[in-house]
Amino acid sequence: MKSSLYTLILSFAIITTFSSCTDIDDRVIPTLGIYRAHVVGLVGPFDLVIAADGNDNISIDAPFDAEFWNVVDADLDDLDSKNVDIDIRNQEIEPNIWIRGDGFINDNTIQINYTIDFGDFSEKFRIVGTKFQ
Repeated sequence: MKSSLYTLILSFAIITTFSSCTDIDDRVIPTLGIYRAHVVGLVGPFDLVIAADGNDNISIDAPFDAEFWNVVDADLDDLDSKNVDIDIRNQEIEPNIWIRGDGFINDNTIQINYTIDFGDFSEKFRIVGTKFQ
């Protein structure tokens, strides 16, 4: 009885582990890294970090509102072209503060155009940067 229960639990753990893992698309790897960046007209330079989040999804760590650091999830498209598109779907970065936007990575240069909704008002921002080699 104990042996079959142990086997069942172990099998469930293995299946859960392997089914929850998603491989990183090899075409995403060149976009990962540290970029020396600026929020245009407001703050910089700072080190923007792009990390893999599985498949063609990435996480971007930066001071998006030019003051507080946040991690934003994004999706990469057109991975086979020279311009890799970045899509930041609408997401909450702080209570009642939402971000959405898009951009591109081209030849180790990044540009992200985005809007932050602060509840009562919205503000548009742009981050530009160059990847450390």
